Amino acid sequence: MSTLGTMIDRIADELGRDNISTQIQRSIKTTIARYERERFWSTEQKWTASTADGTQSYTMPDSSGEGPLIYADKATITVNSQINHLERKPHSVIIDLTTNTSYKGIPRLWSYFQDAVWLYPIPNAVMTLTLYGVRQLTALSATTDTNFWMVEAEALIRSGAKADLFAHVIRNYDEATAMKALEREEYLKLRGENDQRILGEVRGWL
Repeated sequence: MSTLGTMIDRIADELGRDNISTQIQRSIKTTIARYERERFWSTEQKWTASTADGTQSYTMPDSSGEGPLIYADKATITVNSQINHLERKPHSVIIDLTTNTSYKGIPRLWSYFQDAVWLYPIPNAVMTLTLYGVRQLTALSATTDTNFWMVEAEALIRSGAKADLFAHVIRNYDEATAMKALEREEYLKLRGENDQRILGEVRGWL
């Protein structure tokens, strides 16, 4: 299992530089930030919350200590074991529809505004709201820390960090270009594995 410290040491060895560990760690975090909004099998998450009679908006929850929700792309409401899929709308549509706050029922629509889910109609009872999306993994700080980015996505993050270092620290743009190409190759491999795990198929990624 790879850790943040292992990756820092390996990058330093591959670059032949032992005096830029701070810059290496910064480039690793920059590369992670570039990919953390993408859906991978280890960053998918679902969150549940209970609605309340008369309450229209619900703050996005944290994902059981694994970091906050980056975005949600699907929502359902469960009533008496019946799962109802909600249709996402722009927040302005939800506001325009909510002309009478006394009108309540089983929600059919949802929007995302200021880190909260808004429902329409306003719930008229306790129901289960379930969100599906992408979580932000716990930030890496100690050299012993590890997560998906250090293990399954290790080759992607390592090559991306080296491309960043060549471009912004070492100032070798030919090497930066070569590393960006390698980063792209690793990205396509990871996306292919992701498709096999999640979708059961292999897609061509351009």
